[in-house]
Amino acid sequence: KKGDSFPSEDELPPSDAIIQPFLKSVQEEGEYSFIYFSGKFSHAVKKCPKKGDYRIQSTYGGFEVTYNPTNDEIDMGKTILQSLENPNPLYVRVDLLRGSDGNLKLIELEMIEPYLYLPYAPKSDSGLNNGALMLGKAIQSFLKK
Repeated sequence: KKGDSFPSEDELPPSDAIIQPFLKSVQEEGEYSFIYFSGKFSHAVKKCPKKGDYRIQSTYGGFEVTYNPTNDEIDMGKTILQSLENPNPLYVRVDLLRGSDGNLKLIELEMIEPYLYLPYAPKSDSGLNNGALMLGKAIQSFLKK
């Protein structure tokens, strides 16, 4: 908790670790994941914990729902991508939590093996999964380089 002393060395993990502050919004609102292919927004989900918990993973009873971000939220994700050496990665998942100031905060940028939540992507006019189509086009473009 805020104001508590930092754990002693023997209480820390045995190797490198990232320690994040606990944000109550994960319990109250959930975590947001925005998916981008080649720098273009595809879709988003909100990951929610089961009642009384804070863990959003399905292993612990968490669940996902489709989320329709505002244009400002989508642009915020693009701004985060602009900070990368390659601002248009083949695929990336931008994970966000709402901070105590009411604004979304970056908590993770998943670029190695992210789960892309393709079942939550909208359908194209032809009824196909638009996220999968965008990923296919991004791969084609990448392979042509």
